[in-house]
This record gives sequence, structure tokens and C-alpha cells, in this order.
Amino acid sequence: MRVHLEVQIPHGSISVNGSLKPGQDLQLGPHKTFEYEYGFYFPEQGEFSHYPAHVSNDKDIIAFAAPSVLKVCAPQLDQKSTDTTSWTHVLKRGSEDEILTKLSTSSVSSLPVDLLVPRLKRQRRFLHLVASVLRDRQEYVDQVWQEGLLSSIDPFSATENLELVREYLQNLQLPSIGDWFTSKVLTCRPHSRSDYPWITSFQYLEYLPLINARGKKTKERKD
Repeated sequence: MRVHLEVQIPHGSISVNGSLKPGQDLQLGPHKTFEYEYGFYFPEQGEFSHYPAHVSNDKDIIAFAAPSVLKVCAPQLDQKSTDTTSWTHVLKRGSEDEILTKLSTSSVSSLPVDLLVPRLKRQRRFLHLVASVLRDRQEYVDQVWQEGLLSSIDPFSATENLELVREYLQNLQLPSIGDWFTSKVLTCRPHSRSDYPWITSFQYLEYLPLINARGKKTKERKD
């Protein structure tokens, strides 16, 4: 389905780094979604109206958001007004225990990894604690596992770093690796017939079905 998206920044705001593209033609497949982000800031306080995004086809408007009014206030110096439970606050000012607790109880889908990674570079022991909490939740954050590649600066925890590197490589797409490869951090073996993918593994092609034939068997004609 081909649609047209129209967006604009709020009244009184200024676009950041030219991130806004007012009109876009999009091709959406079945059950597909599209996410578009753009940045802006307000140079002064006040209340500003925001014209919502509109989606149309060749003839009609098919979807639009509700209009809103954005209230811009001066920064609050009162610490009581700060949301101490937000990811930004915990990662910047929280202790290790507070961060681990937040990781174990909150969704990591909105985790601002760029705030967490510098701390993991300096505190290697903390890196393994964070990875352990994420493993328990069966969550994988690519930027966290990448830090295991810096094993040379932390020989004391070489085993834990090796495990991080092994898991990191397992989550990468490595098309140049064949079916049979062995190393300390990565092992590849041919897939069985019941495993996916079958791209580079052994395949059994059922030209003549053993149970339910799909057609009549041809016979050679003799004149």
C-alpha cells in the first residue's frame, strides 16, 4: 500500500540538524509499520500548538493524530520535581545496585545505552553484572555485549569476557563462516534436516514422495 506522510514541527520550535522531512511517500507491505523520528527544540517558554501528522492515499486522508498543545517551562532546580525512576536519572546518578535493580524490574526496550556504555568501559566488573541481569531476563543489548571485545584491559575476568564475545558472535550474521568451524569463541556445525536455516546444510529433496504422492508417476511409452 502506498501512502503519503505529512508532518511538521510545533509552532515556535526550531528543527534540529535538519532532521525533518515534511512530506514522504511510503510503501507499506502487509502487517508492516513505519517509524519516523525528528528533533526540535523551543528557544523560549510558552504554550505552542502542534499540528499532528497526517497520512493519506491518492484520494483521502486515512489517518491522523490528535492536535495538541505543548507547554514549555524553564528547567526546574527543585530536586523533588525530578523523576528519579527514569532511565536517564538512574544511569547518570544511580549506584550500581540501583542500576541493576532498574534493569531487573523495568523494560529495557527504551534503555538509553549511550549513557550506560561509558560506565561499562570503566567498570569491567559492573559490565558482567549487567550482562548477568540481562541474561536472567533473556534480554540482549548489542552495545553491552560488544564491550566484551575489550578483554585485554581486564585479564582478571577473561573467562566472563570470553563468554560475552561468544554470545555476541552468536547474535551476528556471519555469512562468510562455513558449516564447519571451530574456535574458542565460535563453533559452527552443519544443521540437521529439522533445524533452520537449511541454506548451507544437507537437504533431502523429496522428488518421489514416500507417503502421499503429488501426481501420477510417468512411464516410458513403448511403440
